[in-house]
Amino acid sequence: MNNFVPDHTSAGFWLGALLLWVAVSIAYRLRSGKPLVASTRPGSVFAERWMSARIGSGLLARLGTARNCMHAQVTSSELHLHPHFPFTIGFMPELYGLDLVIPLERISSATITGGNYAQIVEVVYRTSGGDQNTIQLLLRNAESFIHNVLGRK
Repeated sequence: MNNFVPDHTSAGFWLGALLLWVAVSIAYRLRSGKPLVASTRPGSVFAERWMSARIGSGLLARLGTARNCMHAQVTSSELHLHPHFPFTIGFMPELYGLDLVIPLERISSATITGGNYAQIVEVVYRTSGGDQNTIQLLLRNAESFIHNVLGRK
């Protein structure tokens, strides 16, 4: 074997590739203004950490359900959904559409659809392109969420 050709099966190569993937995803998030670490914005009227979310209703949405890794918050004009660190790295939010900022005036409904320990809230909204989309949120304080989302439109 030629000594100038790297052995691509070595652990060092794969570790380096993984570190490069993580570094590029972190640089992308920082450059695009997306949070690396989810935090509650000043002036938020509702915030719930470590909750679950499913965005959309297709196969990818079912595979990409974010369980106990999301942060939801409502400001006076927007609903923010972001994953917690380390779920922000590796382009996972971009692949599954887990980073959302939705103006409250685009939300047409927010209803409780079930749940035991926490309640499932189904939020229907219009995208910037005019399409209708659905998010399911598993929240411990669903009534407060609905009050703050629908009461501030």
